[in-house]
Amino acid sequence: MKEKRISDILPEAWKVKPAQETRLRNAGIVDWEKVWAQECDEARNYSYVIKYAEGTLIVAVKNSAWVLELNKRENELLEKLREATGEKIKKIKLVR
Repeated sequence: MKEKRISDILPEAWKVKPAQETRLRNAGIVDWEKVWAQECDEARNYSYVIKYAEGTLIVAVKNSAWVLELNKRENELLEKLREATGEKIKKIKLVR
């Protein structure tokens, strides 16, 4: 039996099937990493979601330049995220 690297196995295991995605959405569970990647355009290469708690989306950002850029676009991003999820996101907290 050929050994497989875990990095080759996990992406397939983590894929959410359409029916599962519908059940998760109906249950109020949001895949914030996926939504962030879809809604934040080129910033997805420089940032990722850490967690969502009490109306705040906490996002790790790789460098100061992107922190500044995302701060400038916060209102636009909040609107996109609210539309995509239906959640009442109050703010985005950026951390390095």
